[in-house]
Amino acid sequence: MPKILLVDDNETLREMYCVALKKSNFIVETLAGADTDFADKVAAINPDLVSLDILMPGGVNGYQALKILKIDSRTKNIPVFLLSNKGEREDITKGISLGAVDYLIAAKHLPDEVVRFFSAYLSMPGTYEPQYVHESYYR
Repeated sequence: MPKILLVDDNETLREMYCVALKKSNFIVETLAGADTDFADKVAAINPDLVSLDILMPGGVNGYQALKILKIDSRTKNIPVFLLSNKGEREDITKGISLGAVDYLIAAKHLPDEVVRFFSAYLSMPGTYEPQYVHESYYR
């Protein structure tokens, strides 16, 4: 069973996505945020995919956490989906340029849809079509 790491400071959202992922037979680990030791924590969990929020309190936001993962040899190949309500074009462009597989605007997708995107990517990463490539996604 694939393992997903959910990183979000909102406990209610973490629980909501955990329920949907577990219902689809994923193993789920969670973190409430990221810090300078984020790559160590992710490497220890060894997930098949990371779901990362952008706006998190503390010293490391989602963009910085993504950078941390992509420069560390232990975590650079782990696919990362950004899952946030921060959804302006420049937010999405920044996340993709830093190495995210896709940028999902949480308010546009029910948890079951998010699970389907993760499943689609994990089952056939070479044919996964990111949501951000659709011009209608930005409206």
